[in-house]
Amino acid sequence: MKLDNAVSKAEIDQKTARLLQWQPESYTPLIWTPSTGKPSCYSEGLEVIIAVPGHSLNHRENIPGTHNYVDLKLGWELQRAYEYRTGWAVTFEGTTSADSARKVKATIEYNITHDLMISLTVTSLENEPFLLNQGFALNCSIGDIKDVTLAGVSGHNYLDLHEGISPKRLHTDAYFVGPTKMQFTDISTFELVDPRKRREVHFELHGTRSTTFWTPWNKPCNETSTRTLPDWEHFLRVETASAGSTAISLNPGQSHTVSATIELRTMV
Repeated sequence: MKLDNAVSKAEIDQKTARLLQWQPESYTPLIWTPSTGKPSCYSEGLEVIIAVPGHSLNHRENIPGTHNYVDLKLGWELQRAYEYRTGWAVTFEGTTSADSARKVKATIEYNITHDLMISLTVTSLENEPFLLNQGFALNCSIGDIKDVTLAGVSGHNYLDLHEGISPKRLHTDAYFVGPTKMQFTDISTFELVDPRKRREVHFELHGTRSTTFWTPWNKPCNETSTRTLPDWEHFLRVETASAGSTAISLNPGQSHTVSATIELRTMV
């Protein structure tokens, strides 16, 4: 499904309800795609995360805290695609299959305009409480990772998941100087300052409990590969979710909503 109007362009896969691309007017596309092939650690478009504790060979290897989580597979159906003067409103609904580890229903809502607004609501169809990892992961297209600044995180604690589990505290904005898995549990707004593309990518998050920034740099992107990620200089993965100790406890019939608003701003 391709959406195009005066303020932005977007593409959505109707089968998976996954946003494949978003490009506001006067900007280059936000979502990173490899120039060659599909690396094993590559997830196309905006990944919607709905997962429960369990063991799987298909866990998202490079996403900290998800090694003991299994993704729930949902069948998605388009409910609405409405064009208004400055954008599109698109809604999908999905339910898990009969053999799913847990039974849920979910709604994804995209509001696609000069800003991108995403909302994911998951409702339990179980008769007992269970833990849920719910959120989004976005592979951002950037000018050069060596020049990008992560702003809005000064004064916050984070875990460097390459070095260990002891929290550290930032006293300045963050920069990327090598392979990075940096996880915060107390930020809801931040910006990626990208001088090569002359833009700032502003994020505002609600309903999630941890946010992780990952770049493999020029190293293999997972433990089973000897190849580097193509175009790694232009790649930064941002995941906001609730895994591990921050998982959501969902009671029977209870719903939980996570949302994100993303805005591109021109650097001055």
